[in-house]
Amino acid sequence: MMDYPLSAAEDGIRPLLSDGHFFPRDRTDFSALMTERRAALPPAEPVRAAAAMVPHGGLDYAGSGLAWALQQLPLSSVKAVVIMALVHREEEESIWLPDYSGFHTPFGVLPVPREKLDELAGMGSAFRPGRIPFEEEPCFDLILSALGNLGFSGRVLPVLFGSENESLLDPGLKLLENLGGDYFPMVSANFPEDHENGTIHGERGRILLKLLNMHFHASPGRWYHGEGPQYSAALWLESPGTGVEKTE
Repeated sequence: MMDYPLSAAEDGIRPLLSDGHFFPRDRTDFSALMTERRAALPPAEPVRAAAAMVPHGGLDYAGSGLAWALQQLPLSSVKAVVIMALVHREEEESIWLPDYSGFHTPFGVLPVPREKLDELAGMGSAFRPGRIPFEEEPCFDLILSALGNLGFSGRVLPVLFGSENESLLDPGLKLLENLGGDYFPMVSANFPEDHENGTIHGERGRILLKLLNMHFHASPGRWYHGEGPQYSAALWLESPGTGVEKTE
């Protein structure tokens, strides 16, 4: 999966893990494929998104849902993004924080806020700075590269949940409360049969969806259901007044 070991990272910058299987490393090829995905989508209706769930996987499975979500985000006003995903390793009751100063994308380096990492690491034993789990998780590469493709150059905080155990909901809520409105929340999760009669039929990422539902006291207000192998995406919407639109 990786082109070179993470120890080859320079100046604490996490290198791309994709070898071309998940998505093209070349920025021109990547841009062309994302443009193709966006062109195939229905016209986007104007919304004010408060958070997003994007698919977890390579471009073949996640590209359309990711393009749909990102084209509706207020990226011009977003200065920082927190992206939450699940580890692909033995489960641990931890929330992993990235021990890097930035993440490489085909469009340049997106910086990690080191001062915020130090603050979060001091919030309790559930929060663990590290690198090893991030060596095994390429989902961030696609999401961050897609953000870079749209001109985003703000701070990024990729976070890995060590399991789907609900014991991590409380520290997850503390994480979001600490970040407040300064960070736009995104979760990377797969729901092949996502939204049917108000019930979630998920494959991976139930805890992340539940976390945002609890944080906003609302469920997603808009869904995108991809065709064929494409996974779905969702948005939590801001209400016309304050807070997030209540859909439960």
